[in-house]
Order: sequence, then structure tokens, then C-alpha cells
Amino acid sequence: MAVALLMSNQTSFLVERNIVERMTGMARAVSPAAVVGVPTLGLAYARSVAEAIGLPDFVALGHSRKFWYDETLSEAVVSSTSPDQSKRVYLDPALLERVHGRRVLVVDDVLNTGNTMAAVIRLLKKAQANVIAISAVLTEGWEWYGALARVDPTLPALVQALGHIPLFRRSEGGWAPIPETDAGARPQ
Repeated sequence: MAVALLMSNQTSFLVERNIVERMTGMARAVSPAAVVGVPTLGLAYARSVAEAIGLPDFVALGHSRKFWYDETLSEAVVSSTSPDQSKRVYLDPALLERVHGRRVLVVDDVLNTGNTMAAVIRLLKKAQANVIAISAVLTEGWEWYGALARVDPTLPALVQALGHIPLFRRSEGGWAPIPETDAGARPQ
């Protein structure tokens, strides 16, 4: 299988500015009190979106455990881009007050398997955040939909993305989209 890929950290500044502008419009529509960035590639978008909607700061989650972190403010995650690595996503305890009891927008670059986002949502539930929207540049296929629905059946409806791309399978003529992963095959 293959996937059409967006490498957010390799786009031009012009493309990045346009993405941030469009994500900012989506963020304004839900009026979050806090923006949370998902490591690694969602962090740049989250920071820029939070600033553009007038927030004084944002919350950067991380994969690296600092000595002052509380293990209870973390969740295990296996992502599609690093499936052989066991890692965790952490919320710095010093930033807990930025999300606790607040309306939160979670920002990432791409939702594929949904494993990272599901871990982030579980972590934010521990922090008693009220996740009101999940914003991504792209969704890839529909595996993410099931992963989020297993955490909470209402979560897939919170996802807003600028676009959707299917997964691809090698065929005699090259690579072809897998029909059940295309935009028209959205789970119900």
C-alpha cells in the first residue's frame, strides 16, 4: 500500500501560511479557549492558529518525558509513521491549567490511523479538558474514524480537515486509490 503524503515541515512558507489561514477560519468558528498541538508536526500549526485567533498561548504536547512530568498526565501511543516505537504523549503539568475545564481545539497535521489522536483525547480527558473540535490539514483513509469512535462515539463528528486523501494500492498501471478509503466512503 501507499499513501499520498503531506510533510508539513517540508512545505514552503507560502503553503504553510495558506494552511494556517484556513485552519484559523475553522478555529474561529468553534471559539476555543485553548489550542492544543499534537507532536510533532501539529505543533507549528497549533501555535500559529492560537496566535491568529488571539489567544495568549497554546499547549504543546510532547513525546519526551521531562523530569518534572507526572506519568499520570501521559498516554501510550503507536503512530503510523513510527510503528516500531513505543512512545508516550505527555502534558506538562505546568500547562494543566490551560486546558482543565476549558473548551479545547486539538490541532494536528494528518489523521491516519487515529492512534495518536485517540491517545491525545484520552490524555485531555484525564486533564478534564472539554474537546470541542479536532482540526487537521488532512485525513487519510478512514481508520482514524474507528479509532476515535472507540474512545467516544461523538469524536469523529468533531473532526474538521482541509482535505481528505485515500490510501493507494499498487496495480498493473501503477498506484490506484483504494475505493473504500476515498472521501465518498466515509463511515456512517
